[in-house]
Amino acid sequence: MTERNLCQLTEQIRASDDGPFYFIDFEGIEDSIMSLRTSFESIFPRVSIAYSYKTNSLQSITEFMRSKSLGAEVVSGQELEWALLDKFEEQNIYFNGPIKSKPELRKAADLNIKIQIDSISELNDLLDSASNPAQLQIGARLSMPYNNQGDSRFGLSKTEFKDAYGLMQSMGLAFSGLHLHIGSNIASVSQYRDSILSRIDILCEIWDELSWIDFGGGFPAYTVLSKIEGDVPSSKEFSQCIKSILDDYELSLENKTIVLEPGRSLVEDNGYLLARVEIIKNRENRRIVVTNAGLNLVKSMHSWSHPIVFLREPHDQESIDLYEVYGCNCFESDVLHQALEGPADLKKGDWIVIGSTGGYDMQNFNTWTQSCPSVYGLYRNGIKKIHSKLSP
Repeated sequence: MTERNLCQLTEQIRASDDGPFYFIDFEGIEDSIMSLRTSFESIFPRVSIAYSYKTNSLQSITEFMRSKSLGAEVVSGQELEWALLDKFEEQNIYFNGPIKSKPELRKAADLNIKIQIDSISELNDLLDSASNPAQLQIGARLSMPYNNQGDSRFGLSKTEFKDAYGLMQSMGLAFSGLHLHIGSNIASVSQYRDSILSRIDILCEIWDELSWIDFGGGFPAYTVLSKIEGDVPSSKEFSQCIKSILDDYELSLENKTIVLEPGRSLVEDNGYLLARVEIIKNRENRRIVVTNAGLNLVKSMHSWSHPIVFLREPHDQESIDLYEVYGCNCFESDVLHQALEGPADLKKGDWIVIGSTGGYDMQNFNTWTQSCPSVYGLYRNGIKKIHSKLSP
């Protein structure tokens, strides 16, 4: 979405809401879903896409995902409850996460939800909790190489998987799925390939037993630009990477489902934070701007790439100045940008927009000393204010 479009679309909102507020482009989310679907469904016979609740669990977003025939990926008992309240069908829910209590495991087992275990102790708890272990749909999450820092803390190491597999066999059971989530905001397709290949021996060993192979999510948003040179890898590149690995090892997909758990690639770049200019200070060679939003509303501002611009209709041959842009919080390091180009005649009441805030930033914001920001959504049939669990 362009600056001009945002300026026009939010004009009425900004006239009645002093901000800050979040703006979600549901049209863009739908386009992102279609792009991911096309990339995978064009080359794989069976694909299941389960939206990652932890990325942004606003009910307006999760219900929108269900309306587009996505499943749900949850990482806690609370998220499982939300997914059920949002009316996701049990067979389309994948229960992940490092901690699952016995009552949560028992409930998921009774509902025949796909449970992807993260540890041997969790597997023992699940088998002890289930009234009928033979009916369970159990996936095993493997610990994968992570950012050249060794194997992830999540999932089962190769040795742990061997023990878990032996436990299952001793009870006459088999794993239904294998979970190969690499990480978040993946910057390199070649690194993605290498990570999968590091566990190809396990994949090949139990391939015939599997009903689903879960490659997780982690597909990147534009926030990854701060970590790479060049373009953001596309979903098509990842789908072709997976296909080439399966072809190289002659792994047939007959009666098997490729599972994806996207989050930020669907919502992050389709969310914006808009804030109003409240204070302008002119100090010798410095122009200081203070807005009514701060880093508490966009916590990854300096960890990932977030575009930020002043939101004003451009004028021909407009004079430009550089501004130090600060948030409203009462600490020195609440810095949004140290040299942002803007109109020389900037005034109180003008606006800035920070892009790529539709994922974890919106999910993890805290109000601290300020009031809770409003949330608005752009749909095919217009704009409406969203009331959600994150709103007061």
